[in-house]
Amino acid sequence: MAFEVTKSRSVAGVLIFSVTIIILSRPTNILAADDNYLSSEERLLHHLLDNYTVLSRPIHEVNDTVEVFFWMSLTQLIDVDEKAQIITTSAWIYQEWTDHRLSWRECDYEGLTSVVVPVGRIWNPDLSLLNSDDNEFEGFPRLNINGLNLILHSNGVVFKVTPQILHTPCIMDITYFPVDVQSCEYEFGMWAYTDRQVVLRPQQDNAPLEKYIPNVEWDILTTKAVAIAKTFMGVSDTFTSIIVTMEIKRKPLYYIVNLILPCVVVSMLTVVVFCLPSVSTDKVSLSISLLLTIYVFNLLVIDLLPATSVELPYVTVYLLFSIILIGLSVMLTAFVSRLYNRADRCPTRVPNWARNILLGKLADILLVKRRGTRKKSVYSISKTSPIVNHKSNKHLKSPLVIANLEFENASFESDLPRLCQSGLHSQLNAQARCYIKAICKQRRNQYRYTQMCIYEDKYYKKIVSRLDKLVDYVHKIMQHIAPDETFVEIREEWIALAAVVDRILLIVFATISFTGAVIILPKITT
Repeated sequence: MAFEVTKSRSVAGVLIFSVTIIILSRPTNILAADDNYLSSEERLLHHLLDNYTVLSRPIHEVNDTVEVFFWMSLTQLIDVDEKAQIITTSAWIYQEWTDHRLSWRECDYEGLTSVVVPVGRIWNPDLSLLNSDDNEFEGFPRLNINGLNLILHSNGVVFKVTPQILHTPCIMDITYFPVDVQSCEYEFGMWAYTDRQVVLRPQQDNAPLEKYIPNVEWDILTTKAVAIAKTFMGVSDTFTSIIVTMEIKRKPLYYIVNLILPCVVVSMLTVVVFCLPSVSTDKVSLSISLLLTIYVFNLLVIDLLPATSVELPYVTVYLLFSIILIGLSVMLTAFVSRLYNRADRCPTRVPNWARNILLGKLADILLVKRRGTRKKSVYSISKTSPIVNHKSNKHLKSPLVIANLEFENASFESDLPRLCQSGLHSQLNAQARCYIKAICKQRRNQYRYTQMCIYEDKYYKKIVSRLDKLVDYVHKIMQHIAPDETFVEIREEWIALAAVVDRILLIVFATISFTGAVIILPKITT
């Protein structure tokens, strides 16, 4: 009995031990079985990232330095804002460094040579665009995009490509606008790490353009990348920056066709002003219209270029030259017009020096033809005639007898019959016609003394004053209707002088305009 009890206990103990062994060994078998279902890439990621620290640099010792290789590829020149002096470009930023913590043996993971991981799971250098002008993207000025992926290689090399839209300042040299060449810089560097911790090195000495999309206004001439070391106040260590310089050249055809050529044509039209007759009233109007047109073109140029006082564009120099030239043409056109009408305002002869020099051989050289002096009109009236020079007539001295005329003056004897027979007095006003008819009637009565009007003493002064004005009006009217030979000759001299001055100004302005165009335009068109 006792033997059976002992045997039963032994069997129970063996069973319990077996069950315990089975239970304890089961989880290990399950985990081993689950691990067999993971892919090599998953196992690799678990191996690399489970115990990875993002905050620490990939170094063995504290004094080690991480080398980050950098290069940039330009994909598009989006915009060049000359007025704000900002350039906008699209680029791919390449970075490459070695992280020994992310290396593995390819044979342990079915020959995997590379794997893609999120950018936030491993350490990244804080590369920044130090001269960025855009603070709208996250992490400014750091060139980092959340959600971006990196490529890890089996030897621990990390490869990172970041697409970016870069906004950077670019100081514009607008001297040779619109054939200018601009040099713009991009400065890349670490934001916090010094050269003892992380050093930035250029992988290439230029910015490749294999993915570049051409711009319709600008061409990229050259690019180069140079590394420089800088120090900042309060920090003893140096910071390495990589400066990528890009030279761009403007395509000038658009501006030459739409801006330069119209300005040249308008400037050349200044010469046409002096080809118009001196009597033409359109000369001043044309000059002012040209002046306003050039000023509008100048406003267009001002709207395109930055407000700088460092340099003056040659196109602005040419526009100012044209504005001054056209302004002078307006003043000289007014001067020539006054010469043309000088005889009407002040019937004096042309000075002798002007007659000898300008109206002599110079007029023949300039091919200016003088109009011949007209013959004396049958209706001409002498200045000494009593009709136009009543104050010198001794027969008009009596204050009471206004029109008691004697016809003893020879010129009056010859002039008055022509006037009476011609009927020119019909072109005068009513008072003048009444006065001349009375005189003609008196002439027809064989020059007898006739008393036209006798007024009371209190009215004679008013009558004398009005009669003086009336005779002055008759004088002016008769100078236009029937001028005398001397007046015609004087007027022809002033007209010829105006024509000679016009021709001289035509040659001078054509020479100045052509010379200015030859000197200035090649600098802004080639």
